Amino acid sequence: MKTVYYNGEIVTMCGSGDMVQAVMTEDGKILKIGTVDEMKKEEGSCTWVDLQGKAMLPGFIDPHSHFISYATSLMQADLNGAESIEEIRRRIQEFIKANDVKPGEWVKARGYDHNFLQGRRHPSMEELNEMSPDHPLVIQHQSGHVGLMNAEGLKKLGITMETAKESEGMIGRNETGLTGYLEESAFINNVQKIPMETQEQFETAMGKAQKKYLSYGITTMQEGMVMEVMLPFMKYAAETDFLKMDYVAYLDFHEREKLVPEFKNHMLVYKNHFKIGGYKVFLDGSPQSKTAWVRIPYEGTDELGYPILKNDIVENACEISVQDGVQLLAHCNGDAACQQFIDAYRRVSEKTDVKSADIRPVLVHAQLLTKDQLKEVKELHMFPSFFVGHVFYWGDIHLENLGCRRAKEISPLKTAADMQIRFSLHTDAPVTEPDQMHTVWCAVNRLTKKGVSLGAKECITAYQALRGITIDAAYQYHEEKEKGTIEPGKRADLVILDKNPLKTDLGEIRNIKVLETIKDGVSVYRHP
Repeated sequence: MKTVYYNGEIVTMCGSGDMVQAVMTEDGKILKIGTVDEMKKEEGSCTWVDLQGKAMLPGFIDPHSHFISYATSLMQADLNGAESIEEIRRRIQEFIKANDVKPGEWVKARGYDHNFLQGRRHPSMEELNEMSPDHPLVIQHQSGHVGLMNAEGLKKLGITMETAKESEGMIGRNETGLTGYLEESAFINNVQKIPMETQEQFETAMGKAQKKYLSYGITTMQEGMVMEVMLPFMKYAAETDFLKMDYVAYLDFHEREKLVPEFKNHMLVYKNHFKIGGYKVFLDGSPQSKTAWVRIPYEGTDELGYPILKNDIVENACEISVQDGVQLLAHCNGDAACQQFIDAYRRVSEKTDVKSADIRPVLVHAQLLTKDQLKEVKELHMFPSFFVGHVFYWGDIHLENLGCRRAKEISPLKTAADMQIRFSLHTDAPVTEPDQMHTVWCAVNRLTKKGVSLGAKECITAYQALRGITIDAAYQYHEEKEKGTIEPGKRADLVILDKNPLKTDLGEIRNIKVLETIKDGVSVYRHP
């Protein structure tokens, strides 16, 4: 059955200002665009949908997030927005009571940020033990790169003063013993040892998470790094009819030999809306925690953050990705980490035909990518995906950690656009909500939580920002011929908004509501 959408502001994203009167879809594809009169001439019966003046755009594409972690977060104590350690304690104890967590069972919480707590510090071991005296406790920082465990949690995982000395990353300790603080690899690797929820619990949480993504107008989402421990949940997504949207997953490069055979029917090919897009590596941490690897020390310190991988390993990851013909995503926030990735890919390009492979390696986050580095990125056909929401969520912290000049230059969107470099914009959910309109708002306004204008010269237009979650995000996935614009032959992935972002006051863009999400011509979400 053909469906015609009309009487709205239909933004095709084929060019700045390009709009049409009507769109016709059939069998999951866009059949025709044009005037209402042209649609009326089409033979056969049609269902006519009156948009009533609302806006229609291509379905939003999530260029980088962690869907399974987002689902996991829905089963944990929510600490987002906590302003004191006492508030963290209260929320955790309310969670224990509400969920009837039995003594001895793990309590999991996430979303606190020490930068916004009174005293601007992490809870101490004594405070962690008081929060959950009868349970092992783990708390993940909002950045996802650091976290906390109480004494019982550390004991359960066999972490001692001796093992802490040999750990990757950093495990906090002082003259009295372990502090409960874990950083980067030390936190990420140990969290994987904690018993996970049941398959049934996960499937329920995944269902809730998918509804949230759809409510933000997303029709293609990402799994930012698949690890072996996630296999049961990934297989559920890949081998059942669970998915109502496309889901692109990237395998932990270090576990690829175990994981690739598990998804041999999904390598670069959608099946049940699921495909493997390539591999993923982590090269550094986060600037708000001063673990991002930078070339100039953080303000008032001699600290540079630190690399997670050695140069030869990064080069090996690039080389194998090119050989396998798959995309490589590299988490790199700091300019030193970005340079490590650029240099590694350049070395591979000098001995391999990378142009024919066209893997479009992605610099994920690229917070401190410089103009000189952008030139190299363009030359090497690499692709930056910016986490521009940092300006709002941590811009005030970056001013302190990085100084005014560097803080203003994070997420250099205008510089990249002026250099005609394509880029995408992401939310890194669950670090922040997968709210694409908020991302667009951040890109066009660049205001911090305190209302400070941070790097106004790097603001871009609403149209440019929308490209970062539609056609240019599709390009990142090698799917620009299938998605990202409203034109004949492409997938009927569409979103209906209450207002046209191109005609809305820039300050109000984040308040635009998603009214309906359509995937392959089928309505998969309607605003209540």
